[in-house]
Amino acid sequence: MYVRSLVLWPCISVILLTAVPVYSQVTRSFAEPIERSEVAAAEPGVVVRILVKEGQQVKAGQVLAELDREVLIQSLRLAELEAASRSKIDAAESLLRIRKQRKETLAPLLKSGHANPAELEQANAEFEQALAERNRAVEESEQAAIEVERIKAQLDRRVIHSPLDGVVTEIHRRAGEFIAANDPRFATVVQLDQLRVRFYLNAEIVEDLERLMRVPVQVGTQAKARSGVVEFVSPITDSGSGTVRVDVLLNNEAGQLRAGTPVMWLMTPTSLTSVNTSNSN
Repeated sequence: MYVRSLVLWPCISVILLTAVPVYSQVTRSFAEPIERSEVAAAEPGVVVRILVKEGQQVKAGQVLAELDREVLIQSLRLAELEAASRSKIDAAESLLRIRKQRKETLAPLLKSGHANPAELEQANAEFEQALAERNRAVEESEQAAIEVERIKAQLDRRVIHSPLDGVVTEIHRRAGEFIAANDPRFATVVQLDQLRVRFYLNAEIVEDLERLMRVPVQVGTQAKARSGVVEFVSPITDSGSGTVRVDVLLNNEAGQLRAGTPVMWLMTPTSLTSVNTSNSN
């Protein structure tokens, strides 16, 4: 009986070693939004309109809120009137024509002796002055046009836009509240069509990993099998832990995965082989 037991133990050991997979490293992490933005107001002001709600899908460039713009709107109207007005230019050009005509009239009279040099010199000076007045009027009109564009830019800076396609997860200010320069945050927007998982793996394991490789992972508390794509393999090994940062992207266009979901990467010789094979295909 004792001899039979000694014979069976090696067989049982072989069966157990065959049945249980040997993992080079089991690494756990969490899925996070691929992009996260604390959307801020470009200028301080009072929130007068909020056009989105928490949980709402938004597009890049979509208006989230507006700050008080009434004073700037009135300034824009005045600037547009001034830019459109040609009264100063017309008056300056009219005076310039008169000064030019007088100068041209006195020039031949001086030759015939019917005018003196002082009169012609004064006429030339008056013409140059009128020319300068006309140029100044043109410059003021151009400055008024620039002022219009400047005020329009200020108005646009008081409109808060989403910088990305995503979901509004939190609104930090309500209508009527003041957004200060030292805390300009209005809302948090996250992009969830892809999720990023950051792993820290032993350096010897990541030697064969490359960007855009597909790798197997297990997602959620039920450890559902999925594949991810390597986004980044750090060229630096942490001297303290001997690990390398590896970022993996999970496709989430259907929105089935929640940010914060646990993700596990079971690094095995088989998984590394399958990664290399899928990459070559």
